[in-house]
Amino acid sequence: MKRKNLLYLIFLVIFLVILFLLLITCHNKKQETYHFEVIKNKDDIELSPRLSEKDKNNVKLAQAKLKNMLKIFNDICDREGFEYFATGGTMLGAYLYEGIIPWDLDIDVAVNEKDFDKLAVILQKELPENMFFQSSKNDKNYSPDSTIVGKIRDKNSCYIEWTNKTKGGKKWHNGLQIDVIIFRDKGNKVEVPNDKLSMKRETVYPLKKKSFDGIPLSVMNNSEKILVYEYGKKCMKILPLEERFSHEGLVDPVNTCPHHYDLYPEIYHK
Repeated sequence: MKRKNLLYLIFLVIFLVILFLLLITCHNKKQETYHFEVIKNKDDIELSPRLSEKDKNNVKLAQAKLKNMLKIFNDICDREGFEYFATGGTMLGAYLYEGIIPWDLDIDVAVNEKDFDKLAVILQKELPENMFFQSSKNDKNYSPDSTIVGKIRDKNSCYIEWTNKTKGGKKWHNGLQIDVIIFRDKGNKVEVPNDKLSMKRETVYPLKKKSFDGIPLSVMNNSEKILVYEYGKKCMKILPLEERFSHEGLVDPVNTCPHHYDLYPEIYHK
């Protein structure tokens, strides 16, 4: 009988130890944080050899426009108290480069759904002459099925490869862009329908500011966790040289796409 009780006690101790270790593991996973070491001197980073010197210069010119577009967007959101945060490559750039990824050619943001309609109205009224806000509500050419609810477009530029090599590339405006998606505040959860992402509230809030090439960019409270979740730990390091080119392809940062003149006569008055 005593032996039986001793065995029972041993098994109970082993079970409790295993349970304790599992709890510790789960707790550590919940509390796991990631440190992105900023890559310095990003202007000196070499881009893919598939890009010519002209292509590389065009990337720099396009990025200057994109950063100006982001500054205007951020200023409006801050002034009006609209909630947004960086997503995708823009979020990654903020943590790995403290600015735009050296080869990236668009900006990605998510806006609180409750603020989106008001923001859209203000953007249509206040964007400078060289930009416009594009959505299915004010652009008959823009796909109403797009999960990207709107785009801030530069009028005097063109995604050359997107326009000429993708299906539907000439059906709407293809100037440099800020992609705008929405997020929904569900109390203890925050959902990003476009990314099929559901996050705990403390992952997102409180929103905070992070320098993005001198722009006070809004980011999630724990963007690092989401970056590793979406891209894996490999995103914490610079890409190999041959992969340092934009998925948007080649861009003309100063001339609009030729098809814009026919699709948007109200903009170009041709």
